[in-house]
Amino acid sequence: MPHRYHVGISCKTVGIGPDGTVKMLAYVTILVNSRGQRILERYVEPTWQPVTKYDTERTGIEAHHLIGGERSSSICAYSHGGQAKPFDEVQQEVSNAIRGRTLVGHSLWRSLSVLGIRHPVVDTRDVALYVPFRNTLNNPSAGRLIIGLRSLVQDLLERQMPPGIISTHDSARYAMELYRLDCTQWELHISNGIPPCALPPSSFSTCYT
Repeated sequence: MPHRYHVGISCKTVGIGPDGTVKMLAYVTILVNSRGQRILERYVEPTWQPVTKYDTERTGIEAHHLIGGERSSSICAYSHGGQAKPFDEVQQEVSNAIRGRTLVGHSLWRSLSVLGIRHPVVDTRDVALYVPFRNTLNNPSAGRLIIGLRSLVQDLLERQMPPGIISTHDSARYAMELYRLDCTQWELHISNGIPPCALPPSSFSTCYT
């Protein structure tokens, strides 16, 4: 079973550049267990202006969310502006929170990339890459196709994720629940030296140590 050294993580991004395709960190959540107990949750001030794509219908993020305000160690409210913190400060907080811990999530390379943080690959549990899940869904391909979180939750947890915007809190919590579903076998594979996950996209290899 997961213990205090396992944490779930999920991030949201906004887009910069002419077409908004360059991703920049906007929000991050870290959970300490599958019940949703939060240890860190932050909006992040843009490190580059202007933001050209908020993708609000998918992320729920608007410009006022990313306005910096008084620095506080308290958890940021979901809907209030003026509480974003500088990127380097959030990056350090996240680095401290995950150091020495096993990181659980869906498509972890995306979070690590926008955070600019590297993490030991042996200390990651990525439900998007877990081969037994792919086999269960009759999708054993270890190639380019990544099974979405909604599909994993629907088919393996037998639950429906609500339509519309999914918070980082819920994304991280669902990933932790999926990990718990087969964590004993997952850890057994690792202890036996048999990696149970496919490789992340090669372009994100620098996210891991």
